Amino acid sequence: MIAVPAAAQSLTGVITGTVKDEQGGALPGVNVTLTGKTGSKTATTDTSGNYVIANVTAWFVANIGSYVMNSTITFAAESGRRLHLKGYLGFALSQIMGFFANTGTVWCLVELLFVPAWAAKVAAIAVSFVVNFSLSHFLVFRAQPRQNAD
Repeated sequence: MIAVPAAAQSLTGVITGTVKDEQGGALPGVNVTLTGKTGSKTATTDTSGNYVIANVTAWFVANIGSYVMNSTITFAAESGRRLHLKGYLGFALSQIMGFFANTGTVWCLVELLFVPAWAAKVAAIAVSFVVNFSLSHFLVFRAQPRQNAD
């Protein structure tokens, strides 16, 4: 078995990776354990040898902070600097879509096009930025039509 470096995203609390044998073949069903000062988390590789270990608490904290900042600064004009549950849920969904765009980009570039992992990750960051910004700008924080006082 070969140890493969995991791609970590500290802001979202997600670690992903692939476990392969000496010949580069995927190893399904392998338990991967992450151990730290506060305990450990375990994930099992899928049929392609991929695993994901997520820190849901870190993701919620980062997501809430990002929503507050986007509502009050980046998209202040569109949001009216108001925080509301519907807006947060839409924002959280856009962040999940960004995660899938990031992961899908890395997978496609590395597995299908044989791009080096570092270059695929750089491209994935750009793709997830475009997805997150576009969904935030055009769906979550879209400008509301003004109502005229007649």
